[in-house]
Amino acid sequence: MQTVYFDYNATTPVDERVVSAMLPYYLNVYGNPSNMNSAHGKEANRAYKRSLRTIADYFRIESTDGIILTSGATESNNLVIKSLVGSVKKPCRIITSKIEHDSVIKTLESLSDSVIIDYVENDGSGRINLADLESRITEDTVLVTIIGANNEIGTIQPIEEIAEIAHRHGVPFHCDATQLVPHRRIDLLAQNIDYVSMSGHKIYAPKGVGLLLCRDDRALNRITPQIVGGGQQNGYRSGTINVPGIVSLAEAVKLLDAEMESDNAICNELFGVFFRVLDAEGIPYRLNGDTMNRIEGNISISIEGLTSVQLLAALSEFSISTGSACSTGKESHVLRAIGCPKEVISGTIRIGYGRFSKREEIIALAEKLVGYYNRVYRNN
Repeated sequence: MQTVYFDYNATTPVDERVVSAMLPYYLNVYGNPSNMNSAHGKEANRAYKRSLRTIADYFRIESTDGIILTSGATESNNLVIKSLVGSVKKPCRIITSKIEHDSVIKTLESLSDSVIIDYVENDGSGRINLADLESRITEDTVLVTIIGANNEIGTIQPIEEIAEIAHRHGVPFHCDATQLVPHRRIDLLAQNIDYVSMSGHKIYAPKGVGLLLCRDDRALNRITPQIVGGGQQNGYRSGTINVPGIVSLAEAVKLLDAEMESDNAICNELFGVFFRVLDAEGIPYRLNGDTMNRIEGNISISIEGLTSVQLLAALSEFSISTGSACSTGKESHVLRAIGCPKEVISGTIRIGYGRFSKREEIIALAEKLVGYYNRVYRNN
């Protein structure tokens, strides 16, 4: 039996158009872009440079030098945090939130001998408290790092206001925008974001490729290489350049530019359809996260009286999850941080949808959930 995919927050399917853009750089133009003595290398290098230009124009970065190709947002987060910590005397402070991705929280915890981690307050929807953020900035603060949109509950943070507060005090701002990029246009220059981390596999490109975007030369110059070798990417991240990977990101960005509005419209429709089915049947549910300031492709929901184990078993023909794909089997630190009771945490499932999701599929999911709830509670 083929399952229906509703786990877009874990990873998006790769768009066939992205695959088509990549294929020539596997099958025909397979030269090393650093070898400018080779015709194949020169052609690969041209593709690399064109891709950098596309990405820089889309995200409004001062120079293509500010684009560092990585293996994904986890590496990008590590790179910027370790760079900023390594560039100053110890101990230093970094302000973050308790609803960050593990790749931020665990990186900071691994540096706890050198870093004082300052957790800003958040409300029950997952939005951080801006006044509390400002009050925590001291002369020892070297970075503010706040997630753009949460990967579990979908809450969007006020990143422009965060950037303004950080810069008012001369502190750089880093945003893990992995979940935000598919749904909101990010302009590093206009929004004053110094660093953005992202992964290809959240924007319909492959897994294993991502970016650290540096707003300008000042931001870039704070980066200290964590991977050294042949000096590729101006020495900021050595290793043979993944040409098909950067081409895939450029193509995915082009598609976002053209189709983000229609993608979001699809997601908004599916969100409404799903809850209309549940509301019509009087299903008691709790939607986790901000009801207004949230990415369109996310539903984090618990059903009164049911556990996530029960729901996953009852909905086994649908690919859904209980939360972050990086924290399977552990209690959600995000739901705990927004004050969810134990029964909500143990009963939450996450439904992610996007460009290729269908109305009839989410209706089938909602009706299956309703049918299971009725069998357990109303027909006994």
